[in-house]
Amino acid sequence: MSVTEQDIFDIIETHCGISIKNAQQTTMSSYLNRHLEKLHMTLDEYYTFLNSSSIELSSLIDEAAINETYFFREEQQFDYLTKVFFPQFKTNANHISIWSAACSTGEEPISLYLAAKCCGLQVTVYASDIDTVVLSSIKEGLFRIKSFRSDGKKYLPLLEAHGSWEKRKFKLYPDVQNSIHYFTYNLMNLLINNNPPLPADGVDLIFLRNLFIYFEPDLRNRLLRHIATFLKPNALLFLSINEIASIDCDDSLPFVKEHVGTVYFLRKINNTEKKASSTSILKPVKRDYKPVILPQSQTKSHVLITRQQKVDKKEENYQIQQNTQIQQIDTIPQLYAKIQNDITYKNYPHALTLIQAYPFRVENTEFKYYFLGLVKKAQGNITTAYELFQKATYTVPLFWPGYFQQLTLTPSLLSPKEKEKLISTCKNYLKQYIQNQETCYNFIMEQFSPEYFLTLCDSLDKK
Repeated sequence: MSVTEQDIFDIIETHCGISIKNAQQTTMSSYLNRHLEKLHMTLDEYYTFLNSSSIELSSLIDEAAINETYFFREEQQFDYLTKVFFPQFKTNANHISIWSAACSTGEEPISLYLAAKCCGLQVTVYASDIDTVVLSSIKEGLFRIKSFRSDGKKYLPLLEAHGSWEKRKFKLYPDVQNSIHYFTYNLMNLLINNNPPLPADGVDLIFLRNLFIYFEPDLRNRLLRHIATFLKPNALLFLSINEIASIDCDDSLPFVKEHVGTVYFLRKINNTEKKASSTSILKPVKRDYKPVILPQSQTKSHVLITRQQKVDKKEENYQIQQNTQIQQIDTIPQLYAKIQNDITYKNYPHALTLIQAYPFRVENTEFKYYFLGLVKKAQGNITTAYELFQKATYTVPLFWPGYFQQLTLTPSLLSPKEKEKLISTCKNYLKQYIQNQETCYNFIMEQFSPEYFLTLCDSLDKK
């Protein structure tokens, strides 16, 4: 009997669990045709070769694995980690252990490491992947533009102190890479008790995102039961937002599905807790949406309006909306939140309008310059942004956020001596801020601590 492409795909599924289906089947079929032509082999010959060469099998699996990832992917999950989960460990020896079980090119474990560090924790991150090629590339510490997306953008400043841009690539300094334990691992080995090199008492958090989409439900559940053995009691397992909806935490799985807002995750529980916890899972609320029905007496001519009228109405509604937003801003922290939202969606004109419309007083003019600087920085106008951050610190010399922003822009604007002086000034005012237990700039730091900004200054000092 002749070998078919499905026979090749079955080998992949047997070895690593990836089920080749739908669009991926078309992609892999195209790859196989090109690959066989290059090798001058038939499918029968390749089948024999594949079963005798572990190197070829590894190469084929690397091709089947879709290594789509970027820094701080699914930002909402990192919001929950930094605001809720990580702070819980401040009273538990100040240490957390994490396993990124399908780390691909490394953006995920790096993101987890930096997010935990910014919360003041000592962190141990283990990172594994079946793809030997991507793991070897991690050692270079080079990341392309595609590793940086609008999703996760608010956390990207955490990277600024640990690397620099070189010819449209971001070079990560070794201090972060050396703090993460990378190793090659096939999760299918869990089924034969060939366990990964993790702590004997388990880890506090596992990230395993965008992998189960390739697996059949039965295999997925078997792996989940094994993965649970590497989690401490009440530890969390994060899957991707698209995957977790398909997970049914029945009595065969030692997990309960929980959520905070729109962030869902699996929490490991013991058998005695299972029954009570599983009944507390919130289900989506069904909503009835009724269509709008015009009165029968209303003819088409009554509802038709010209294209220009639509444009005018849209502009009128937009202006009303903007004016309403301006009227609703009562405090500077509220203004900051709206500006950050506008920057995220690149609505720079609206952000500038909000700043100009806000009634700043003499004693808080530094915030006006600071916010304008943030917008100009996001627009790529680095020189103007730098000058605005300078004005903020001239207005209030103790305004350390202004100095810190200047530091993020200094490589092309300052001499080494000027940069050294700026770092020293920023650190001195930061230390005063910490010692005096001040909170006036905490809304700018969002979920990060002033101590973390101090460590960032130290990192910048070493560049």
